Amino acid sequence: MDESEGGFRPPYLPFKTFWTFVNDLLAAPLPPQIDRSLMTSKSGTDQVHLTAALKGFGLIDGSQTVTGLRDLENIDDQARARWLAEQIRLHYPKQVELSEQNGTEHQLKESFRDVFVINSADTLRKSITFFLHAVQQAGIPLSPHFPSTRSGAGAPGTPKPRRPSSRRKPPADQAKNDAGTKRVHVEGDTHTLELDSGATAALTISMNVMTTSVADRKFLFELIDKLQSYGSRKKGSSGRETSNHQDRRQAKEPAGSPTTDAGDAP
Repeated sequence: MDESEGGFRPPYLPFKTFWTFVNDLLAAPLPPQIDRSLMTSKSGTDQVHLTAALKGFGLIDGSQTVTGLRDLENIDDQARARWLAEQIRLHYPKQVELSEQNGTEHQLKESFRDVFVINSADTLRKSITFFLHAVQQAGIPLSPHFPSTRSGAGAPGTPKPRRPSSRRKPPADQAKNDAGTKRVHVEGDTHTLELDSGATAALTISMNVMTTSVADRKFLFELIDKLQSYGSRKKGSSGRETSNHQDRRQAKEPAGSPTTDAGDAP
């Protein structure tokens, strides 16, 4: 923030940052000067803007020696608000006049451009934001047509960008597959088996063998082996029943009974 010769340059840091810093200074005995060692919790940019704002409102002089800050010591919040109102009327007379005339947002922007010679759109927006929050803190009525203010350092009248809707994260296996991990399935994912009682049992397996635990793999393979063993036993039992049936049939036939052959047909 540049200082023109003898002219007031409107601050464009967040008003809350400025006002909180001033009140924190007044909560302890004031030092003879305000330098960057008192602003270590602030960014380098905020330190520059804070120093310029303190000078602009006459709280410190050009050598950063405490001056106007002494007037704010040992007074209550209402008295500090009255001091702030005096500073706003002193440094923003055109803007206060517009507010009293129920001026529009466009007129407010034009007044900042003309009076303070602000060309940057970003600086203009931040300067107006500081002014609007300061006016509210001071208890000065605002034009109903001026941009509405919000808590924080958001731009006046500019809706905050929407945050992307939170979506549930995909399962770990799916995320790995999306990243290109090859998913390996057990041969024959579904195995259906008819039990002796007539019931049907079906086993479906879908797993990534690279991520399945040893204990789970062991359990699944033992289960598959049992199903296959049951199926083999059932097939073997069915084959033996057929063989026994044929043996019983042959035993019932009389010994020496002629066997008709297709070639003996008359």
